[in-house]
Amino acid sequence: MNILFNLLINFIIILKLSFAQSNECDVINKLLNKEQSNNCCLEEGIICSNDHITKIDLSGFNLEGSIPPELGNISNLKYLNLSQNNLSGEIPHELGNLSILETLNLSNNQLSGSIPPELGNLSKLKTLYLSDNNLSGSIPEEIKKLNINILISNNPLLKTESNNLLIIILPIIGCILIIVLVILYTYIKAKKKVAFKKNLSYAMYSCSKNSNTFSNANNNNNNKSIVSNNTCNTSISIF
Repeated sequence: MNILFNLLINFIIILKLSFAQSNECDVINKLLNKEQSNNCCLEEGIICSNDHITKIDLSGFNLEGSIPPELGNISNLKYLNLSQNNLSGEIPHELGNLSILETLNLSNNQLSGSIPPELGNLSKLKTLYLSDNNLSGSIPEEIKKLNINILISNNPLLKTESNNLLIIILPIIGCILIIVLVILYTYIKAKKKVAFKKNLSYAMYSCSKNSNTFSNANNNNNNKSIVSNNTCNTSISIF
């Protein structure tokens, strides 16, 4: 009786594992355009442990279409890399169900729409690569709270903190440049005023000296009636 009971238990476990593997392989076979009966654990880039998929690395496999939301049902998945393909559409929020996922790489595709906030549920996540797509909106606060390495460059429509920082910094730089130019202009103008005063003083001194010279010359010649006409014209301009 115990033998039959143990056999039944083992049969149920094997059946359960086979069903789980088949269920998980369905989405992989869908991605790879394989028959549903195909054992995906034998495919390149797929690693299984105890009949469960733990790693998916299909980078550069020329995959097309959208990301299957059923990927979120692979509960033992730790690594998911679908980068450098032609995947389009939105990132399925079901990926937020992958509770032990450590790496998510969806870069270099044609993904659009916003980043699902459900990705903030990935408490084990260490790296998130979403660069080189067409994502829009902003980074959800749920993701910002995660202590992860995130790459989101080359998403023209995506609002990032660096873009917001530039919006703040550029006007400040412009104001600083204007202030510097005003100070420089004032300094040059003040310097020219000082030069003007020096030139004016020198010109007046020269005129006075010339007048004294003419006066002394006239006295030495003992002329009784001399008309002395000494004109000193000075033209100095300042802007």
